[in-house]
Amino acid sequence: MSAEQAKGIDVRCSGCGASTTMAWRPGAKCPECASTDIQPVTKIHVGAPTTAAEPVRAAQKGSGPNPLVVVVLIAVIAIALGFFVKTLLPKRRAPQYVYWLCEKCNIEFTDLPQAASRECPDCSGEAYRVAKYYCEVHEHEFDRYISKPEAESFALWQAKMKEYEEGTRDGRMPPPMGPMYTLLYKMPGSDEWTDEFPREFCCPQNNCDRKTLKYVRAQ
Repeated sequence: MSAEQAKGIDVRCSGCGASTTMAWRPGAKCPECASTDIQPVTKIHVGAPTTAAEPVRAAQKGSGPNPLVVVVLIAVIAIALGFFVKTLLPKRRAPQYVYWLCEKCNIEFTDLPQAASRECPDCSGEAYRVAKYYCEVHEHEFDRYISKPEAESFALWQAKMKEYEEGTRDGRMPPPMGPMYTLLYKMPGSDEWTDEFPREFCCPQNNCDRKTLKYVRAQ
């Protein structure tokens, strides 16, 4: 007889259904009906999870995504998407400046290009556009020509442009643009204006090789 059986265990009689605690052994009789068909009652303990289930639950709990990794991944995707959208947007070009020369005070300055002449910031005189070149042979800059719009054709062109803008705003068919205004050119040191573009030119030191004469953009 085991120690557990000696101190008494819970039993149930199959004959009368009585339950009691007694020092049970095979062949023991029910104290109620003297039946020998009595068996120990199996107890089921309900409590904390078994140790075998704990590792499984811990593994399931640790298998989820790491929040830090998720945040970093979202940030990387957002940055990549931003760069992609930026490539699709039209690029804004920096304004291109040109050289201007005042006829009154002979001051040269840079400003944005426009069709008409500009007012000199120094003496308020009339300034015209200058085409500046660089000679790679003699390593110096020089003015190739000065240009301005011819007054009569420019006035006609301005009138057509105004009519075109008003027609566009009103929803009417805009008038035909027609030819542009005429440009007049003058070589440095000369007082004569001409409508013929000076195709052939040389630097002041007589270098006429077009491959070594480069147009200079204003900064």
